[in-house]
Amino acid sequence: MAQVPADELEPVEIVELECADGTGETVAVFSVERTEDPDFSEIWASETTHTCTATDLVEASTDVEFVAADALGRPAVHTLYGLCGAANPEAIYVRDPDFAVTADSAPTIVAMLELCPDFPYAAELQAAVDRAES
Repeated sequence: MAQVPADELEPVEIVELECADGTGETVAVFSVERTEDPDFSEIWASETTHTCTATDLVEASTDVEFVAADALGRPAVHTLYGLCGAANPEAIYVRDPDFAVTADSAPTIVAMLELCPDFPYAAELQAAVDRAES
């Protein structure tokens, strides 16, 4: 996805996420309303998604998005919505209790957990971030 300057991003009320299974095949498109507490529960309950990608670029406009954007270090938060949707029980951070994220990816994970603190594997991801920072 090409980078678009933040001042050219159009505001959206709903973030559409295209979610794929383990083969990369799109299995569903989900809509997440942009609120102070975005609800990803429908996606997480589907248990078929391994990756999700926002169909539009999204600039922070809610308080929770601003906090996440600040942790991320840039105003566009569409990547975080995709990460929040991708609750994969087979992910390395779930399977390997010693896994540590890279120092470069730690800020993205911290920002993601600001946007979706109820992520099904939040504890495992936080632990992977903590290991990277120690």
